[in-house]
Amino acid sequence: MPIKMTQQDVAEWILDILVNDLKLKPGDAVPDQQLKQKYRDRKGDSADIKAGLQYAEEQGWMAHDGPPTGTWRLTQLGHENA
Repeated sequence: MPIKMTQQDVAEWILDILVNDLKLKPGDAVPDQQLKQKYRDRKGDSADIKAGLQYAEEQGWMAHDGPPTGTWRLTQLGHENA
């Protein structure tokens, strides 16, 4: 049985993707779909990502640029917590 990840676990995993896989620096952005695909490629559960993204945004680790760009921007605080 797979281990259920907490919102914080998912958010930290997302930060790891942004910083270590995609090599983003503070202020850099990634399209929503690219981030979600990279998460799924790591065998992340698609049902968890929304809660993880929300948690990361609440912590100030990421900012959602919303429509029409649909990108997620890494903050300085997010980079420091990766």
